[in-house]
Amino acid sequence: MEFETEEAAYMYYNMYAGYIGFSIQKSWANKSKVDGTTLLSRKFCCFKEGFKKQVECEGKKNRKDLRVGCNAQMIIGRQENGKYYVTFFEEQHNHQVVTPRSRHKLPSQRKITIAHAAEAEIAKNSGIRQKENLGFTLKDISNHLQSKRMREMREGEAYTLIHYLEKKKLDNSSFFYLLQYDAESQIANIFWADPKMVIDYALFGDVVCFDTTYRINNVNRPCAPIIGVNHHKEIVVFGVALFYDETTASFEWLFTAFLEVMKGKKPITIFTNQDAAMAKAIAKVFPETYHRICSWHLFQNALKHLGHIFKGSNKFSAEFKSCMHDFEYEEDFIHSWNSLLEKHKLQDNKWCLDTFQERRKWAMVYSRHTFSAGIRSTQLCESFNSRMKCYVKPRFNVLEFFTRFEKLLDDVRYQELESNYEMSQLKPALKMNQEYEKSLGILQREHKVTFDSKSKRIGCCCMSFEFVGYLCSHALKVLDIWNIKIVPSQYMLNRWTKHAREGCVVDYKGRIVKEDPRLVVSNRSKDLSHNTVIVASRAAESEDASIFFARKMVELSLEVEKFFTKADKNVDDGYFNSMAMNSSQSVDNNDAFTSEQNEISKELLTKIMV
Repeated sequence: MEFETEEAAYMYYNMYAGYIGFSIQKSWANKSKVDGTTLLSRKFCCFKEGFKKQVECEGKKNRKDLRVGCNAQMIIGRQENGKYYVTFFEEQHNHQVVTPRSRHKLPSQRKITIAHAAEAEIAKNSGIRQKENLGFTLKDISNHLQSKRMREMREGEAYTLIHYLEKKKLDNSSFFYLLQYDAESQIANIFWADPKMVIDYALFGDVVCFDTTYRINNVNRPCAPIIGVNHHKEIVVFGVALFYDETTASFEWLFTAFLEVMKGKKPITIFTNQDAAMAKAIAKVFPETYHRICSWHLFQNALKHLGHIFKGSNKFSAEFKSCMHDFEYEEDFIHSWNSLLEKHKLQDNKWCLDTFQERRKWAMVYSRHTFSAGIRSTQLCESFNSRMKCYVKPRFNVLEFFTRFEKLLDDVRYQELESNYEMSQLKPALKMNQEYEKSLGILQREHKVTFDSKSKRIGCCCMSFEFVGYLCSHALKVLDIWNIKIVPSQYMLNRWTKHAREGCVVDYKGRIVKEDPRLVVSNRSKDLSHNTVIVASRAAESEDASIFFARKMVELSLEVEKFFTKADKNVDDGYFNSMAMNSSQSVDNNDAFTSEQNEISKELLTKIMV
């Protein structure tokens, strides 16, 4: 056989050794006396070659010796054309070879690939016990993870944090982070958004929820996720901030950074709690965005400031909620609010007066006109914070927080995969269906619906389409009366359909955003492994099929390695171009593997497997 390089010969012999069940090592090498670097010949041998030197050492425990004087080997020599060919080959071993299930323990067969390393790190961060896999042992995994821990422990927390963020950016150029420093040049505020967050915001960033109630580590730093909903109305994260303080300046810094990474796209609606500093920052950075106060937080503040009224009246709670949610016309809302204050003698209550001044931020009568995806509170943030407690502990340092937060994101995002599967296999319970069923009911509250039969434009006083994004039962009833059985396309928002994620997203530097390359490599590995196992399982049912499969795997391995061998690039290009031009013909003598070499290869491999 002929090889382009010494390394190609080593790789082939090592693949062969893996299928037989032994490990190899490099033995002697002869180099040119002219330049001292050109390799003239090289011997590869079984790792059990030779014998251990007997050295007497008092008190030292004798270690087990692997070497038994095995003479199995392959020698290559350099030709005038610079390639290497096999000059000697000995296939016989004087020891037992290992079984296929144990070959991954052989030294030359052990290798942690990028995909394996990614899986090991994800498993470690998830608290999952890693099993041995083909290609490496548990000891290899332990060494890999331990070396990472040692590096993290040796570095200071601030330096480690920057190193971590820079590594994420190096792995994927669409990863964005920004640090704000205080007067003493210490890190004060941190904001980051990974590529998936950038993609999600581009598709579903019309409505966001922002909350700073969750605290991490012993210094009580606020963790502020920026959250929205996808086409399944499930949580998606658009960005995260760790704050040193909660001043207007800090919020302005965050929102400005957020706009930078999101290419200046501002949300239609943003939900927050009743925070004055936050409100000032939103008014300055997002002047066109409709700022809504979370209804849950407003009600909690009402309990705090009007506790004596709640205790003294059984109806006050229901009346207050009615003012928040029930009215479709402004005059009805104002009448009900004034009646509430008069009934409970709250006309001069400062909190009530201040709250009324902000009524456009919390009363549904004003909110119905602006798209909010049906959201009325920051409950999404509360739900996310609740899940975060299961992943992040107060004792964690900043780096531990980041790694555990990544795991939380993976689990949250996995929910969409499950929903997509159900969407493709099951008939969903569509909100539109529910509204249509309502429209068929006899008892209906009176609503004013306007309809233009020519343009098929329709609107209802409840403003369901404007607020949620799909038509209400009242509008559907009118369409049904006009014998329109298919909802007009302008009332089918793409963000609520299965096509919501179609297309690509460009980042703030004009590059197409790609998700986490680490997970891409890991997922590719899983897909390829799954397909390989299926074929291997079938081939194992027949000895002839097993021999054929093993031979093809060696040939395939060599071809795959060409993609990663720079020295073979020109040869590869010629080979693949030749294959493309002669796809309907047999391989000719000018290809990388000649017919004669193929026959030699098949004969050798058949002999090996037999």
